[in-house]
Amino acid sequence: MAKGSSSSTSLVEEHNQIKQWRPTNSFYLSFASLFFVVLAATISATSMSVALTDLAKHLKLTDSDAFLVGSLTSITATVIQPSCASWANAFGRRESLAGGLAFLLVGSILGAVASDAPLLFVARSLQGIGEGGSVGIIEIMVTEMVPLRLRGKWLAWICVASAIGTVSGPLLGGLLSQVNDWSWRMIFVLNAGMTILSLLLTYTAINPKPRQGDILKNLRDSDWAGLCIFCTAILLILVPLTQGGSLYSWTDRRTIIPLCFGSVSLVAFILYEMFVPANPMIPPELFRNLSCVATFIACLVHGLVLWCLLYYLPIYYEGVKGYSSIQTGVAVLPETMTISLGSIVSGVSISHTGRYRWAIWSAWVATTVSVGTLYFLGVNSPAGQWVPQNLLVGFGLGMIFGAMGFAVQAAVSHDLLAIAVTLTIFFRSLGTALGVPIGGVIFTNELKTELLIQLPSNATDKFFQPSFSLVLVAQLRNMNDSSTKSAIIAAVSSAVGKLWIYMSALCGAALLVTLGIKHFSLDVDLPSEKDPLPRVDDNGLTDDDDDGSIILIQMI
Repeated sequence: MAKGSSSSTSLVEEHNQIKQWRPTNSFYLSFASLFFVVLAATISATSMSVALTDLAKHLKLTDSDAFLVGSLTSITATVIQPSCASWANAFGRRESLAGGLAFLLVGSILGAVASDAPLLFVARSLQGIGEGGSVGIIEIMVTEMVPLRLRGKWLAWICVASAIGTVSGPLLGGLLSQVNDWSWRMIFVLNAGMTILSLLLTYTAINPKPRQGDILKNLRDSDWAGLCIFCTAILLILVPLTQGGSLYSWTDRRTIIPLCFGSVSLVAFILYEMFVPANPMIPPELFRNLSCVATFIACLVHGLVLWCLLYYLPIYYEGVKGYSSIQTGVAVLPETMTISLGSIVSGVSISHTGRYRWAIWSAWVATTVSVGTLYFLGVNSPAGQWVPQNLLVGFGLGMIFGAMGFAVQAAVSHDLLAIAVTLTIFFRSLGTALGVPIGGVIFTNELKTELLIQLPSNATDKFFQPSFSLVLVAQLRNMNDSSTKSAIIAAVSSAVGKLWIYMSALCGAALLVTLGIKHFSLDVDLPSEKDPLPRVDDNGLTDDDDDGSIILIQMI
């Protein structure tokens, strides 16, 4: 009883300390700088997407080369993110952020002067390392700047910066690339300029947590062998997954062989992390924590569904509604803009109530239902129907952004916080990398089935090729009005609609998984040099009373 009374007293004292926390002018300056860095990194990641055709034409790239230019950034960003905590611990937060920005700057400069495909591949890969590393380090820094309970609204603003960059990046890229054949280079110049400004802000305005320990000792203690095995495994898995069904068929040896080697390498990494390193890159105890595992799975599904929506909703607008690229960009705004709003609402609400599971569950319920209703969008659906539906989808996805981070941050001790945060980002990025190929397989198969229903078999063979289903959609605008065109449009509409049923089912599965997330108090002050304070869950158990199945937070 004495121990429980002491724990309760300590928690009350800590709650009072959190209520007294106020952001200073220095904090606002640092956070504004981090906001700009995220904006710059996101614009760098998204601005090239609309200029790929001009770039391919100017440099005479093959379809395979152009595809790699578009996908290398997301692949390398995903691969680098789990190691962000290792870099941050070894070199310090600000130095690691500057290092990520340096990669981004070098990649932008090389892209601006590239005259062939190999150099462009290097440039885009370096940009991905810089973008993924910078965003990962920034989320770690925010968790160390703001107490857990108040962290939601500040992380929501980071989401807003990412959303602004996601929307404005393609617009800026499109404007810059339309001047002449070589003006796509100005996109890289813009990226370089924003990165230079970000570097200046990093060293003049950001005041992060100081590095702990000697750099050489930190480097010696880091799990570099594990990092190499992990990066190799993820690359061997992601590259064929992003190319399968587009550049190569799923049965092609260039798809199957890397996937097999990647899977074996991933198993080897897991075994290595469990038994070999004293300080593993990804501590196995994170995956013995039910709340962490549930959060990681939900984040993967979140990224997958989000990217399917961002990629295949435009197919509905262009292929079914007949919208132009600009009209399509406007049509997706109800979804992209409400993502930020949903993130802010859930983050602020959680900070106010001190509870996060209600936000997670309600967000997944809203997303499951709203994504499912997209099935009812058809050829004749008016804007009055698809605008409200997409507002709900975006708001639900945004609430997930704002809520899921609390579940993992509240469930781990402070020494595991950095890697837990970066793994959350990694699994969401992994989901985005899987979203397009998985969505592509579903869409292609459903489109073939619908075309067989709508058209005679000989006509289906004429219009449909599995690796070029998106080309068929793009050609619809130039086809003369006919019964054949109407049949293809109806098939595309039905195929996209069935994709949303699959995605809704995935969201429902994620909802069930999140039921395993436990609640822990968010009244945790920023880490200090004081003795650890015991935490209690909903059952009134402290970390000493728990049976070890769940890791409770102990702030250092």
